[in-house]
Amino acid sequence: MPAKVIVEKCNGCGECIEQCPEESIKLVDELAVIDAETCTDCGICVDACAEEAIEME
Repeated sequence: MPAKVIVEKCNGCGECIEQCPEESIKLVDELAVIDAETCTDCGICVDACAEEAIEME
């Protein structure tokens, strides 16, 4: 399962976007959105998020 953004915690900083090797994360309305089709479940975004706003399902 791809990573999931917890919208209540996401502050839109974009660190996860910069760290994602697949470029699977975009900002939409100042929140991170992960493309499940291209996400490879590597977990880099989870580690990159200082707000703990991304989790693996």
